[in-house]
This record gives sequence, structure tokens and C-alpha cells, in this order.
Amino acid sequence: MTPQRLLAPVITMIVIATSCGSSDSSDAGTTDVVTTDVVTEPSVTEVATEPDDREPAPAEPVVTEPAPTDAPAADPTTTVDESSDDGEAGEQEVTDVAFASRMLVAGERYSTLNLGVDVEFTAPRDLFVGHNRPGIVVMIDGYDAATGDYPPETGVALGLHRWAGWSTRDEAALDVPTASIDPYDVDAWLESNDLVLLSDETTEIADRPARVFDVTVDPSTTVQAATGSGGRCFPGWEPCFHIGADASGDERNRYDWVSGQRVTRFYLVTIEGSEPLLIQAGAPPQSTWFDEIESTFIDTLEIGPDRPPLDPA
Repeated sequence: MTPQRLLAPVITMIVIATSCGSSDSSDAGTTDVVTTDVVTEPSVTEVATEPDDREPAPAEPVVTEPAPTDAPAADPTTTVDESSDDGEAGEQEVTDVAFASRMLVAGERYSTLNLGVDVEFTAPRDLFVGHNRPGIVVMIDGYDAATGDYPPETGVALGLHRWAGWSTRDEAALDVPTASIDPYDVDAWLESNDLVLLSDETTEIADRPARVFDVTVDPSTTVQAATGSGGRCFPGWEPCFHIGADASGDERNRYDWVSGQRVTRFYLVTIEGSEPLLIQAGAPPQSTWFDEIESTFIDTLEIGPDRPPLDPA
């Protein structure tokens, strides 16, 4: 199955779509810059969006949304490939998805260009999109749109970052993303912060070297990042603090914290000669979410060539 594109429609000229979290008025969720020659594919499916009258659920990373007036201008569109080489009906080809925050997407095949490399993956289940902008893609489940609740005991999250580096203990409580530790130096980050390392291994993911490790926050820590909206730790998830910064340099991308109420699994995937791809899977201890991530997302992950730099929109 050809992946869905987590971007605005492919046109004569494209500016990368962005739509993640709280921002200034210029962060319009997903922004499409269109020249005169626009080719629109026949629409067969649309992705449902959440109501605009609530803040989105904070995730792990925290999810905060732009105001309803900042909604993306284009609707997600899918197309179907009607033919194949043998004359039979081909697989469904989904393209040009305006993959915006406050959107529910099906557990299907997707791709994104927002991470500085071409990334294709299969979502493990239907997920609520938190963010999709240069440097960060976040999807969650367990958010109650009716009440706004996203409890740490049931909520699960999947985050992708193009990773610039890790925060020291002093930097972990700052509101602005700050990272003085090299992105590949996981040991220095673990030593600098109040964390409990639950597992640690080296492997290959998408034919690239990777380090996979589970952590939780030491319950005795005195480090606590600010709680609330706008990328802060979600109230009720304490103790929690930030872990670092993504490679876009966008100060709005403060959605990267860990919590003592949760287990966070990190997949640090090597991008040779450049910043790594960091994948976060967050869930309550003993959750089956980690098995879902392994059997769908990780097993089907494809990573293309490096395409820096990442420019925040």
C-alpha cells in the first residue's frame, strides 16, 4: 500500500505544512502555498477532525493546539489507484493528506517530510494528531474529547523528532527547548538527569543502527518542569520534565517530556553524518502499546536519505 502523505497537496511549488501545538498567529496548523498549476486528485475519503471548541489533549510530548481560526485551509484528500500492471485493481493509493493537528487518522500507512528525511510508517491504530510541523510529529490515543481528559493511566503517545540534543538536569525544567548534550550521547543524558533506566539495547531499525531504551522519572526527583498548556507538563503527570530539543530550532516545539507516571521507550535511530531520528512511545507501565509499536510502526518503518536543514514555518 502506498503511504499517505502527511503534508499539504503536492503542487507546482510547496512549502512544508505545519500544524502542531500552541503557537503565534502565523502557525496556521497546516499551511499550503499554491502556485497557479494545481492538480486535485479525486477525493474518496476524508479524515475526521475534532471539534474546535476545546484545547487538544496534552500528550507525551504535550499536545496544545492553535486557535480554531488557525485551522488548515485545505481538506485532507485521498486517491485510489485504479490499475496495476496485471490489469487488476491496484492497492489504495492515498496522497496529499493535510495531516493537521486536531485530526483523527486511521491506522494506515503514512509518510512525512517534516523530519528532514523521508519517513514512511504504519500507524498502529486510529490516532489523534497532536502535531505535524518541521521537527516534530505527535499522535495520541486515550484522549476524551468530551471532557478534555488525557489520564496518564490510560493515554498512549507516539512522537517523532529530528533530534538536536538532550537537556541537562538544569535545562530540563526550562520552558524554552534547550539541549547541551549531544543527540547521540544517551549515557550523558541518563547520568545528568533523575531517571531510572529500565532496559537498554542496540539493534537495527530500517537498516540503520539504533539504540532502544526504556526510562521513567525517578520518583524522588526534585526537578519539575512547569505544568499547564503550551508544551508544559500535563497536570497530574508529576514528576515530569523535558528531555531536549528538536533540530528545527522552533521554540514552539516544547513537547518532549518524560513522567514518573509513565514508561517512555526511546528509539534513537542513526542518520549518518547528521542528527538522529528520535521516536518516543509513551504509555503506562505494562501497557500493550509497546508491542503494538514494535509490530506495526517499527517493523514497517522506512527512512529515506537525509535532507537537512529543517526550517520552522
